[in-house]
Amino acid sequence: SMFDVHTEEELKEFMNIVKEKKQKSKRIMAGDRPEFWPASGGRSVYMANNSFVTGLISRIAEQKGIDYIATFVRRVLSSGRYPEAVFLFAGYGELDLMDCLSQLIYEFPGRVGYNNSWLSDTDPSGIYFHAHRALDCFISPSKFEPFGIGVLKALCLGAVCMVSDKQGHKSTVRTIGIKELGINEEPDANGARFPTDDWNFENTINNMMSAFDRLYTLWKNKEADPSWSKMVENSLFSD
Repeated sequence: SMFDVHTEEELKEFMNIVKEKKQKSKRIMAGDRPEFWPASGGRSVYMANNSFVTGLISRIAEQKGIDYIATFVRRVLSSGRYPEAVFLFAGYGELDLMDCLSQLIYEFPGRVGYNNSWLSDTDPSGIYFHAHRALDCFISPSKFEPFGIGVLKALCLGAVCMVSDKQGHKSTVRTIGIKELGINEEPDANGARFPTDDWNFENTINNMMSAFDRLYTLWKNKEADPSWSKMVENSLFSD
C-alpha cells in the first residue's frame, strides 16, 4: 500500500497539514461566504470554532435522499447531544427540497449553512474546494446510487463518509462498526454505511442517527482515541 513508503513521522506531518487546511477552509466558509448564512448575519461562529461539520454538495434531488436530510438535521440539532455539530449544504435542484434545506437555515441560525446554487470547480474564489474541504463528514443517504462520485471527491479531501448502503457506496465506503445496527467493522474503515428502509422513513432516520452518533463520538474523542484520525487517513488514501 501507499503507506509503506512513508515513515510514521512523515505521515504525521502530512496529517497535520491536512488538519490545518481543513481548519482554514472552515474559517473561510464560516466568515467569508455570507450567502450560506443569511439568518446569522452572513457568518457562522459555530463553524469557525471547534466544529464537527457534516454536509452534502450535490444535485438536490429525491434520488439523493434529500428528503431524509431535513428530518435528520432537525433531530440532531434539537437533541442537544451534539453541541459542536454544524451542517453545510450546497446545490441546486428540486424546488420543494431546496425549500426544506432553506428552512433549516432560519430554524438553526449559524448551525446550518446552505447555498442553493451550483458550485463550480473553476470559480476563482476556490469555493468548490473550501466547501468540500470544510467537511469532517460527507453525508449521502441516496435511495439509488450507481456510482457515488461525490463520495470519491469527499474522501480525497479528507472527509469521512456517512452513506446509505446502496450499491455504488459499497465499493467506496468501508464502514466502522455500529453496534445498535448490528454492523461489523470493515478493515481500513473510512466512514459509516447505514441501511435505508424504503418502506419506513422513521427506521431510516433512526439508522442515520446511530451512524451519526458513532462518528460524532469518535470525532469528539479524537485526542484520546486514534480511531478518528485513522479514518481520515483511510479516506485520504482510499483507492
